[in-house]
Amino acid sequence: MPAFEASILSLHHVTATVTDAQEDLDFYAGLLGLRLVKKTVNFDNHHVFHFYYGDELGTPGTIWTTFPYKGYRVPIGLKGAGQINETAFSVPAGIRCSRSGKRSFSSSSWWLSAALVK
Repeated sequence: MPAFEASILSLHHVTATVTDAQEDLDFYAGLLGLRLVKKTVNFDNHHVFHFYYGDELGTPGTIWTTFPYKGYRVPIGLKGAGQINETAFSVPAGIRCSRSGKRSFSSSSWWLSAALVK
């Protein structure tokens, strides 16, 4: 029997719990410029939205999802062992980002300009 190798070859999506739905949309779609590709509900709690952000096709590996739980009696999480409390986004080298379609920036310049404009 062949040995099993535990490795992650890819991710479909990463999910975060957040507080307010409008603040979530304003941050990810507004400030960061991510595309909202799907809005559904949390099937375990149908009162809570489930937002999917990603590329225009919703390609696996580009998807970041959130559950905005404000007002639904979900306690604020406490940082502890094994908990992720930071995430990072990157843009592949050579990709040029444009907010208006007229001017393009390097990735780091684009993120900086997005943060300063707001």
